[in-house]
Amino acid sequence: MKSLTSRCARTTVLLLLFMFAISGALAAQTPTSLLPGPSVAGLHNYPLLGPLAEHSQCVVERSTTVASYLLFTPDFSFSISDPQTIDPAVTNMAQFTYSVTFLGGFSSTVSLAVDNTVYNFASPYLAPSSFSSSGNGTLSLILPAGVTPGTYTVTLHATGGGISHDASTTLTILDDSCC
Repeated sequence: MKSLTSRCARTTVLLLLFMFAISGALAAQTPTSLLPGPSVAGLHNYPLLGPLAEHSQCVVERSTTVASYLLFTPDFSFSISDPQTIDPAVTNMAQFTYSVTFLGGFSSTVSLAVDNTVYNFASPYLAPSSFSSSGNGTLSLILPAGVTPGTYTVTLHATGGGISHDASTTLTILDDSCC
């Protein structure tokens, strides 16, 4: 019978290989159900790790460190609300909601900027324009009189901790000259 140390070493190698293999598949997702936390005894409780459950004593010892470093590298996600259509005869303002979510212990400030092309058809205002933790904000676009009807791309840039993400949506401005 192998010693616990020998079994733990083998289990650690298996766990590292398993976590490395799934980290790429999960990188584009936010698998919060897989996050180790105070209410979770260890990775052996996750259905995903069924085959490693027999080595639960070893897995419990290493679960938090392995999951934190391989699956949840500090990062943030960034998104903007769905496309909008506005009629300049009714309003000269469009508003979009954006969301910044800190992941994996990310702790830098995230600063937002509006893509320069937006200034060609609107005056943008971000509230807030930076985040030190997860949160939501509003992008207001004030349209000038006589704005050209059409569909415009609205892109926000988010940067923090050496990481950058963009989020885009569209704004369709109707032609109000017909009536």
